[in-house]
Amino acid sequence: MKKQSRASVILRNTLSNYMQYVVKVGISLISIPIIIRLMGKELYGLWELVMSMIGFIGLLDFGFATSVVKYVAESKGQKDSKRMNLIVSTVFYAYLFLAAAVVILSSGFAFLYSDLFHLPDTVTDVAPWVMILIGIRTALNFPFSVYRGVLFGHQRIALLNAIEIVMNILEATASILVLYLGFGIIGFACAYLASYLLKALTRMYFSYRETENLHVSVKLFQKDKLREVTSVSLYLFIILASGTIAAQVDRIVIKLFAALEAVAVYSVAAKMSNYVFRLAKQFINALTPLIAELKGAGETKNIQRVMLEGTKLSLIIVSPLAMSLFFFSKDLMVAWIGPDFEESGVVLSILLLAIFPTVIQANAGNILAMTDNHRFAAWTSLGSAILNVIMSVILIQFLGLPGVALGTLISAFVMQTILVLYTCRVIPIDITKLLIRSILPIIPPMIPAFLIMFIIRVYIHPTNLILVGIESGIGAAVYLIFAYFLSFDQKEKNLYRGKVLKFIKRKK
Repeated sequence: MKKQSRASVILRNTLSNYMQYVVKVGISLISIPIIIRLMGKELYGLWELVMSMIGFIGLLDFGFATSVVKYVAESKGQKDSKRMNLIVSTVFYAYLFLAAAVVILSSGFAFLYSDLFHLPDTVTDVAPWVMILIGIRTALNFPFSVYRGVLFGHQRIALLNAIEIVMNILEATASILVLYLGFGIIGFACAYLASYLLKALTRMYFSYRETENLHVSVKLFQKDKLREVTSVSLYLFIILASGTIAAQVDRIVIKLFAALEAVAVYSVAAKMSNYVFRLAKQFINALTPLIAELKGAGETKNIQRVMLEGTKLSLIIVSPLAMSLFFFSKDLMVAWIGPDFEESGVVLSILLLAIFPTVIQANAGNILAMTDNHRFAAWTSLGSAILNVIMSVILIQFLGLPGVALGTLISAFVMQTILVLYTCRVIPIDITKLLIRSILPIIPPMIPAFLIMFIIRVYIHPTNLILVGIESGIGAAVYLIFAYFLSFDQKEKNLYRGKVLKFIKRKK
């Protein structure tokens, strides 16, 4: 693949990522307040708690899904479809065994966790069935995730996003409908399961249609390929496990020290910060198969460019929204969900600060994982996750919910520092160069943006969601305008403008 066509593929995939992202966030902004009202604060807290616990059971994935993306992309770069089929078939049938284990574990734990977390009597009847249904959904994801990996490894990300958009709309519609009709949280879980099954079957269909010579068969299962995948996936599993701990353990810690309602309050803020992080994550994800392909082709200098340009662009992408929502965090939560969720604003402001180091380490970790330097990334991620748990348990007892968020911020900063220093050493890139070219340029545009938002808020206090959106949007727009002039040199402006124009001309 030539450089120009690579740029076109990355741009197309990134644009489709953001289209999917906008739809997902739009659906959530509309559906979450409705779901909380129809389900109730307590049951919504139960749902978030179960989702967190099932996330840990889902770690039986062992990182195979990410390995599929890596090996499919490498096989594509090497034009070796036979190796691709051996890897995909081996992982698929290994996943069937793991899926059975997930169903058994989640079903067994379903009748234990009510006592473990001292759930109130009002939810103990439905709690086991919610766990079982979500467990089945998680089990199905194991074998079917192989087909997502095939499409992703072939950089058919735009197609995956189109499927995701349609299925997100269907899932949200079905979920709200079953709640409105009075089927409660059990009906909600059934809609969640059914919508995933439809999405998985759709991905499988397009994998065979779009991928030349794809063949999945039990006859292609090979123990040596399983060992090969495991040698990589073991460390990818540690990275995945660490990410799951960081993302899910907060809710479990909160339930151990507070009520289900507190889980709901924290979860809303965590969802919003995650949406902001995903602004950058869409771009970083689009680079994943490219990095593996560059590694397979031996293009080290281009991998260095991914580190420098990828870090800077991902920070520029996330900064406008993170900065503006940080300023209006309390106003947003009260206007969006209600006055009962005012504390979510404090939690959100801390989690938004944690996004910046998280974005930096995400790009660095992505490069390490796709270039066979996954061991260090894995152990660093695990250390950060353990630190997150320790800090959250300590700080919640003194600061409440904001203490849990602060634990996330501290662990994210520590992980970013260690991971980036190591990545710069192995690529190699001068850390000073990364700091000057990729990280520091995001700061100057924040000064005029904060000043404008402060002035606007003094004269027009945002009392509803529309005003919050308008005022934060103005702040984000001011940031982007000043970022164009202050964060990029003329060479970078010409480069990115040229790539966009070439992409547009191709489409015409």
